[in-house]
Amino acid sequence: MFPPRKPRKSSRQSGTAGRLSPALIKENAELSSEEDDSSSLRHVVIAIGLGVFFSLTPHLLQAYDAINEFVNRRRSRRNASATHHSLDQHADEVSDVETGQDKNRR
Repeated sequence: MFPPRKPRKSSRQSGTAGRLSPALIKENAELSSEEDDSSSLRHVVIAIGLGVFFSLTPHLLQAYDAINEFVNRRRSRRNASATHHSLDQHADEVSDVETGQDKNRR
């Protein structure tokens, strides 16, 4: 564990070291209506976009699950038929070897 840092000595006087500097105030500073409208329009667009996103999320997740299940079913059918086909070929080869038939005469 390290000991805490010692406070640094500032170049300012000790009386003003703890105070914040005053903020500058512009005398002719007025908010224009365009700046106010653009930020509120931006907030409205973002709020609508988020609302649409969160309201559609369950439906999008259901669609994703359905597509994923469909693809997995197709893959399992394809793998099952490929496995079945290769077992049939293997059985034919074994029976050909047992009977002494040549593969090239098929």
